[in-house]
Amino acid sequence: MTTAMTRRRFCVKEYFMMAEAGVFGEDDRVELVDGEIVEMAAVGSYHAGCVICLTALFTQKAGDRVFVSVQNPVKLHELTSFQPDLAILFPRDDFYMNSHPTAKDVLLIIEVSDSSVDYDRNVKIPRYSQAGVPEVWQINLVYGLIDTFSDLDPVTVRYRSMQRFSPGQRIVPTQLPDISLEVSQILRQPE
Repeated sequence: MTTAMTRRRFCVKEYFMMAEAGVFGEDDRVELVDGEIVEMAAVGSYHAGCVICLTALFTQKAGDRVFVSVQNPVKLHELTSFQPDLAILFPRDDFYMNSHPTAKDVLLIIEVSDSSVDYDRNVKIPRYSQAGVPEVWQINLVYGLIDTFSDLDPVTVRYRSMQRFSPGQRIVPTQLPDISLEVSQILRQPE
């Protein structure tokens, strides 16, 4: 006789309680995806440098109109919380100290992808659209491209627009149309 194996799913509240209780180490990189705890890939220096560059660019260009949240939780629904490389957020008086941001607090999510290109594209981006995040950028370090996803269809809950940008072009966030970034500045190659 065989015994059926069951999986134990966690809600976001339980996941954050585990984090606060020290279940995860300080250096553990994990996310909650559909109730399952998933280990994230390690961050290399090119990836980290790209995140630092983007943080500086958005901080400089947007000023105090937004909060730039770096690798911090964004709750998508009761079973999913991601830690995107950057979340460009609406400002809030409490600086999100009382609760993590949700999709309604987000102007733009940016995922920097190297070893996680397929995972970010096939797992994370569809969940961002389902949660109602208005725009996602995938910085593809492997191919030196930036793909943007926007124009959320309220019926299918999928992005209607996908655009690809390469060095030599400029990219403008749909929610911050007065900001223009040079792709080559974001995708500068390591020496």
